[in-house]
Amino acid sequence: MTRWACLLIVLSCLLAPGLAAAQVVIDGPLPEPTTVTVPPETMTAVFVPIAPVASTRDELRAMLAAHRATHLAELRRYVEAGVFPVNDVQPGYLNVFADPSGHLCAVANLMAFDGDRAMVDQTAEASNYVRLVDVHEGALYDWILASGFTQEEIGRIQEPYFFQEVSLQREQQRQLDRERNRLQRALNRTLARLTRTTDRSLDLAVDRLMAAPPHLG
Repeated sequence: MTRWACLLIVLSCLLAPGLAAAQVVIDGPLPEPTTVTVPPETMTAVFVPIAPVASTRDELRAMLAAHRATHLAELRRYVEAGVFPVNDVQPGYLNVFADPSGHLCAVANLMAFDGDRAMVDQTAEASNYVRLVDVHEGALYDWILASGFTQEEIGRIQEPYFFQEVSLQREQQRQLDRERNRLQRALNRTLARLTRTTDRSLDLAVDRLMAAPPHLG
């Protein structure tokens, strides 16, 4: 079975019919990733049966468009909820896939929404500070290809988090409020851009999915 066919099956599994960063370089080594167990009640997974594999570019584009629309709706819900991971690891900005309280970054939330909770937990345990724009193989990359977004857009959705001094409770809450407001503004700008660029981005996403090399994640 070709890689394209395999990815199409994965994409078909993820679709739910009817559902409508800048990175700052941080000096110094990162600490060992934190093992995170995301509480089951944190997210409702979406499980659907395998649909027929698309046989044409137009069918593939329609599948990616449906998945993009579903992800945009879930991303809006996530932004409005305003519950984000906390970077209490290192000063400056840092991508945090999931924090010890089980709060997921925007992209990890989309993966959990798709039913890929195992991949979220494995990524948080093995590489909690991963930058998804730097991933070019494996299960994470396969998910990106089938997400309905380009990898550059995934990088914008994966907004990094500013360091929070968790030991200073009163100041911490003010910092958390400021950071939540900043993230909501940033992700709302990203949402507006993703909506404007849907046609161009879907064409690019289809091209990359069809041209993906024959390897399995």
